[in-house]
Amino acid sequence: MRIRIITDDFTSALDGTACFAERGWETAVLIRPDGAATVDVVSLDTDSREYAPTFGHDAVANAAQAWRDADVLILQFDSTLRGRVARDCLTALAASGRRKLLIVPAFPSAGRTVEEGRVRVDGVPVHETAFGCDPTLPVRESSVPALFRAHRIEVKVARDAAQARALLDVHDVVVVDARTEAELDVIA
Repeated sequence: MRIRIITDDFTSALDGTACFAERGWETAVLIRPDGAATVDVVSLDTDSREYAPTFGHDAVANAAQAWRDADVLILQFDSTLRGRVARDCLTALAASGRRKLLIVPAFPSAGRTVEEGRVRVDGVPVHETAFGCDPTLPVRESSVPALFRAHRIEVKVARDAAQARALLDVHDVVVVDARTEAELDVIA
C-alpha cells in the first residue's frame, strides 16, 4: 500500500509519518514530491502554510498531481486551522483527480477537538483562543464548513465515522466530529 501525505510545514511532515514508523512501516519525509517511490509511507513538507502560491507554481497542487495514484492520499494541515486550509484541501482534491474529501482536523491529545464541525482548543472555539491572535496567521474562523463556504463549497458535518461514511455516499465533502483518540481510531 502506498500512502502519501502532503503537509504545509516540516513538523507536520514528521508527525505524519511517526505513527506509521512506530508500527514498522517504511517511511520517508521529503521536501520535493519526487523520490522515495518504493517507500510505503511518504510525507512531503510543501512549506506552504504562510505563503500564497506563486503564478504557475503551487507545491500542494504539484504534490497531489504527482501522487494522484497513491492508494491513500492525505493532506495534513494545522489542527488549529492556521494557514490555507480550505484552499489547500480543494487544490489537492482537484489536482489529484479524486472526488471525495474527508476532513478530520481533531488532535484530541493536544486538546484540539471537533464538535458540530467547529474546531475547539480545550473546549473553546479556536478563533477565541491565542491562535486567534497569532501575529503571523491569526485564526478568524472555527467552523470548518464556514471556511469552505467562502470557496462556495458545501461541507456536511458527521457526528461519527458511520455517519461520515453514509454522508460520503451522497456528498463530496464531509468533516467529522472527534473528541477522543478512540474516535479518531474508528474514523481512520
